Amino acid sequence: MFRMELPPHAQTVLSVLRENGYRGYVVGGCVRDACMGLVPHDFDITTDASPQAVKEAFRDFRVLETGIQHGTVTVLVEHEPFEVTTFRIDGDYTDCRHPNDVTFTESVEDDLARRDFTVNAMAYDGETLVDPFGGQADAERRVLRCVGDPDTRFREDGLRILRALRFSAVLDFSVEPDTARAIHRCRDLLRHIAVERLYAELRRLLPGVNTPAVLREYADVVRVFLPDVSDAGVRAVENTRGDMLLRLALLLAGTDAESALRGLHADNKTIRAVCELHTTDLSDARHLLAALSPEQAYRRVEYAAATGEIGAKEAAEYPAKLQAVLADKSCLRLRELAVNGRDLEALGFTGAQIGQTLHALLEGVLAGTLVNDRDALLREAARQKNKV
Repeated sequence: MFRMELPPHAQTVLSVLRENGYRGYVVGGCVRDACMGLVPHDFDITTDASPQAVKEAFRDFRVLETGIQHGTVTVLVEHEPFEVTTFRIDGDYTDCRHPNDVTFTESVEDDLARRDFTVNAMAYDGETLVDPFGGQADAERRVLRCVGDPDTRFREDGLRILRALRFSAVLDFSVEPDTARAIHRCRDLLRHIAVERLYAELRRLLPGVNTPAVLREYADVVRVFLPDVSDAGVRAVENTRGDMLLRLALLLAGTDAESALRGLHADNKTIRAVCELHTTDLSDARHLLAALSPEQAYRRVEYAAATGEIGAKEAAEYPAKLQAVLADKSCLRLRELAVNGRDLEALGFTGAQIGQTLHALLEGVLAGTLVNDRDALLREAARQKNKV
């Protein structure tokens, strides 16, 4: 018999509903995770109480009308938020994302029937598991299956296509054949989804344990919103650790990554990091660490190895070179030079000469032709000034 440990605050929400004559269940991902032996974190609640009835039942709590038009309010129990949604049946979806309207119902089974996948269509009231679509068995076998007709589920909400790929990648689920075929058939529905939502799902998908297999199987789906992704880019993700930036850079290898990511409204930090992995010179460890943070430098080596830019032998040796540079606390940046702009001003340098000379001194230190010693650098600076 299924048993799930509910945290105290979730129990409080269910208890308040019961005390006021209503049924309440935790629903969705938390039940799925419990079936898989994982520790649930987010606890959403579904109930036969109307939104107004929920507000009245929780009159001694803070309640936010976060989605009341679709039957959802958020109850705060000692500052912890719980979304409480009335059992509902969704109307038509004309925007491929949201129902035009909802109808409240007294049937938890009707509410579960509107959900995306069987593993997310289970409810638990603290004693009894409601599982009309075989979600527990699918969760235990790690199978992803749409509730009802998969084409209908995806036409209702096109983002479910990418959510299916994320669940398969992150939870290591296989996709049931009818659902898999529908994903391929319905992939163009993703064109109706806001690019921000596509990018958010992609970021969550990429670190998954099953990501390489998902990208191989569903490359046609990814190309709906990243059309320039090549087979080589998909293959490059194989045998890499689950690092989002590394895998994103590999997936976009050989493309105009900056334009692609800006098209998805990616943040500037991610765009810069991906472009660094594509372009930063890998000629020697000292210059690499001067250009990148240590974490990004190691990632750059992994990227080069995965794309064949460097061979296996060089890739195996390079981390030791990076460690050696880091261990000897080498000067890698202008702020680490033993001289600064004021020192050069004292030698008579002005304006742009100061920055140019500091960069030249740093390059000498990085190349090993100069040591990062104040007197030695000042002598070299004076020599360069006299040459001018």
